[in-house]
Amino acid sequence: MIANDSRREHGANAAERQDRSSALAFRVVGPVLRRLDALAALVTVAVIVSVRLLVEKPVYLPSLNLLDDSWKIDIAYRYSRGNWLGKDVLFTYGPLYELMLGLPSQVMHQSDVGFIYRTWSVIPIAVSILLVYGIGALLLGSEPVWKRFLFLSVLVYFWCPFDVRPIVVVFVLAVLVRAMTNLDARTVLTWAAVASSLIVGAFLVSADTGIYSGAVLVIVVFWAFCFERQRRRDLVRFGLITTMLIAAWVFVVNAVAGNVLEFRLWRGALEAASNYRWAEPVRLQREMLSFITVIVSATVLVLGSAWMFSRADAPAVPRCPLFLCSGFCIAILCLQSGLVRSDWYHVGPATFPAVAMIGIVLLGTGPVQRKTTLLLTGLALVASLFVAKVPSHRPWVIWLLRRNWTVQRVNGECPSEMRYFQHACVSVSQFLILSRAEGFLKGSADPKAFVFPYQNVLAVSAEKLATGGVLQSYAAFGGFLMNQQLASLHRDRPELAIYGVDDVASERVDQVSNLSRSPQVWFYLQQNYRLDSVLSGGFVGLRRDDERSKRWKESRESSVNFRPRVLKLSGSGTYDLGNVDWTVPYDFLRLEVRFTYPIWWKLSKPSAVDVLLHFSDGSVKVARGVFPPNEESEFWIYPWDETQVWKYFLPDPKQWRSGNHRSAVTHLEIGVSPFDGISVLPSSIEVRKADAVSINLE
Repeated sequence: MIANDSRREHGANAAERQDRSSALAFRVVGPVLRRLDALAALVTVAVIVSVRLLVEKPVYLPSLNLLDDSWKIDIAYRYSRGNWLGKDVLFTYGPLYELMLGLPSQVMHQSDVGFIYRTWSVIPIAVSILLVYGIGALLLGSEPVWKRFLFLSVLVYFWCPFDVRPIVVVFVLAVLVRAMTNLDARTVLTWAAVASSLIVGAFLVSADTGIYSGAVLVIVVFWAFCFERQRRRDLVRFGLITTMLIAAWVFVVNAVAGNVLEFRLWRGALEAASNYRWAEPVRLQREMLSFITVIVSATVLVLGSAWMFSRADAPAVPRCPLFLCSGFCIAILCLQSGLVRSDWYHVGPATFPAVAMIGIVLLGTGPVQRKTTLLLTGLALVASLFVAKVPSHRPWVIWLLRRNWTVQRVNGECPSEMRYFQHACVSVSQFLILSRAEGFLKGSADPKAFVFPYQNVLAVSAEKLATGGVLQSYAAFGGFLMNQQLASLHRDRPELAIYGVDDVASERVDQVSNLSRSPQVWFYLQQNYRLDSVLSGGFVGLRRDDERSKRWKESRESSVNFRPRVLKLSGSGTYDLGNVDWTVPYDFLRLEVRFTYPIWWKLSKPSAVDVLLHFSDGSVKVARGVFPPNEESEFWIYPWDETQVWKYFLPDPKQWRSGNHRSAVTHLEIGVSPFDGISVLPSSIEVRKADAVSINLE
């Protein structure tokens, strides 16, 4: 009996100890499980940061993109030198984006090309992940934690393009929807302060982010005014206070930038966003059209179905009419970016808000039957697999980690077919380009250098600031931005410049020659710089020559056969401009034109325009152009082989035209064709002048 009692007592003690251990484990693990989504976000950020910042292998760069990689590397380098977007130079992005790109380089005290390339994306990726977590916490806060964890995991590893801009827009939507659901007389000022800070902050990320975030504010307040009738007085107060606070923020930012009454940052951002629609349109390919169609159809189906079960007092935010209407409007509105510049790099981010809305609605079911929850969750997973096929949406973080650990070599070594350059393994051809540009630019003590048309990484490689009022010359479209670019060149007067020859060193941006896209900048270079050395890969080094500008002369001649005309367009096609005949030798052609579009072109994009040059030997050259709708503009053309244009930088004018067959232009035509089914055709084209231009040194 005594032994049995002892065993029972021992068993009871063991059970009690087990219960205490279980209770302790639950107290430790329970809070972690309740915050599983936050833990997943932090772990993912920590892994990415550690791989990108702590791994000291040279970054593997088999093909450095001298267009897009240049502006990213240049922005990060500018931050390390205290040169700010919006204050010192204009671009489509703003100072907050510059902070994200450049902070790792600043903190680690390294500004080599390879290190910047490896680290520029660290903070944008981390911020994107944390914003996705915030979106889930705000809109799926009433759901079980496993749903928020699933939303975060699927969005980060399958859906998220890691372009922080559309994620900021969706986060602003999430905050404002929660603000409207909790708005009352006591919280109006608080929520107005939050909203105004978010809108201004979005503008400081990029112009389009600010515009879309401002649209979010208007749309959410509008739908709240429709559905929350009892709060209309508070909504009016909220709108007025938010507007006043945004205006106050604008003056604060101006003061930080140097002048309270200087609106250069805001005007530059709005000009860049406005000109983007006509200056950089790209044809919508069939596969992208199919993808967008599927996304739009799914958005209509999913959000429309949720609308049937929505109610204003629903416990789940995704079942509230305010969220469904606002989310649908923003999802459709953000598609504009992908419809204008229709490549995967832009279509992916443009569809992100729609994809995020679909995921939120499928997972934000509220209290429903388990079968319904499982069905909707399954649909969300199927949607994630579909979106993962898109190049810009693939789970590239996993690929990124694999590449850093397996492709790069240990102890700073590079593969045998590559060369080491500033913490990067680059191809032999790009090593020659970078190293020779570095050597050329370091031959001057001037802290600035100019690179035309866009390869600013060459200046960074030599630890120089790329001069210019606009970050890259190809982006200086429109009168205001071009004036900023030229004013900076006149002010800084850099001693050295690098020129990338079209079709050899420089790709044509959207098939438009860089001379035709930025003629004022090209002529500034040709007037003020002479050839100093031939570098590598089609790049030439230029040195400032003030005497050259004093001797420079331009003369123009109008064709005696050409008559101004207005062409009424009945559709796409080629329209005749007539014969041309000039009596003196010439170097360039200059057309004065005006394209008249209906007002709805602003909801889509203009058409592609080509000028056809017919020569005396029977050959034809097609010159693609970009023209601001409903404005007078100039179009400059070099009629012959554009790989020979670099010769115009030679000291002797007799060498400018050597070795280049130059048949006379005898006839002009202009071709107009839509990029795709959503392009708008001009109603008329007015051609006022067709001049032949010759340049010389006296």
